[in-house]
Amino acid sequence: MSKKGERVASGSIRVVRFSQSAARDLEEIYSYTAHFYGIEQAEQYLDFLRAQAEAAAEGPEPVLSPEAFPDLSLILVKWSGARHGHYLVAKLTKSELIVVRVLHTAMDLESRLGNEGYETR
Repeated sequence: MSKKGERVASGSIRVVRFSQSAARDLEEIYSYTAHFYGIEQAEQYLDFLRAQAEAAAEGPEPVLSPEAFPDLSLILVKWSGARHGHYLVAKLTKSELIVVRVLHTAMDLESRLGNEGYETR
């Protein structure tokens, strides 16, 4: 990481940055996973989520976008064979992929983003 919450994707011009809300989401995911599946699993899953954000920054732009938030992209992240996963809700620019929220696939994204909002800081 170059700065707190910021990672430079190798071979890409896009920097991956997690907003404060996304960082809180990751902390909650870590706590939940550690409680139910152990610390090692929690660390592996957070590494996996971050790696998927970096891969998305290097690849073509995601095509999913919540209807109510056309300026955002959804990046579906889940382990092979898993029933559920997480959406990396991101704002893409030419130089950055800003993850604004990390939300479970079973959550109602539009109500979460509409009620709680999102920020890119």
